Amino acid sequence: ELPDFYAVVNNAGYSQSGAVEEVTAAQARAQLDVNLVAPAIVSSCALPGMRRLGGGRIVMVSSVAGRAAVLPLNAWYHASKFGLEALSDVLRVEVASFGVAVSIVEPGFFKTGITGRAREMASRGAEHRDSKYALAYERMDGWIALIERFAPPASLVAFAIVSAVESRFPLRRYVVGLDALAAIAAIAVSVAAGNWQRGRMDQKLALRAQLEAAAELPPVALPRTDDWTAWRYRAVVATGTFDGARQILDWLGVWAGLP
Repeated sequence: ELPDFYAVVNNAGYSQSGAVEEVTAAQARAQLDVNLVAPAIVSSCALPGMRRLGGGRIVMVSSVAGRAAVLPLNAWYHASKFGLEALSDVLRVEVASFGVAVSIVEPGFFKTGITGRAREMASRGAEHRDSKYALAYERMDGWIALIERFAPPASLVAFAIVSAVESRFPLRRYVVGLDALAAIAAIAVSVAAGNWQRGRMDQKLALRAQLEAAAELPPVALPRTDDWTAWRYRAVVATGTFDGARQILDWLGVWAGLP
């Protein structure tokens, strides 16, 4: 029988390093058991007491690796943290009516024991010269050593955890560390750039459709080199002027280099 906890911090975790091809099924299951399944079980055990108290706090210590999959040889660690993020978001909705708040702490790289185990695994991988990924393991070993040397202290993460527990209105996510902020900002920028590019392409396709309709010619696929004359003609028909045709086709990116 457990006491009635007001707050639970799910902080246990480790990084199962290794190429997807070389990580065994048992190793993958162990990674998910510790980083994903265990936080769910601990939280489930604490929830009855939180309901009796009329509220509570659940803090999931995830990682920026749960927002950005950028670390080679860490696919299963990424998978466990992405899963923890999704589980936490669903759990937050399920327990909100009980007065229980669920927060996710997303640290970057800090001086903790997790890098030591990851480096040990990378070193073992580098020793297997018959591995197709030996060079990648060797580089990862050196990269982790650099992180251990310059990473900030974990006290910053502890401060975020305390804030999530003690705050009257805790945040859904606490991003901790400049590297974590930079990684998440890069994701936002890349998504915005992708949306802008897709929007621009949609505009181009719409304008091409208008040119085809104005010229009352059968639609064609993207122009080939022998289609330039037809596209110029369609633009002239649509705009009524040669200059207008050039302006449109220049915006479409198909005028440059035309005879």
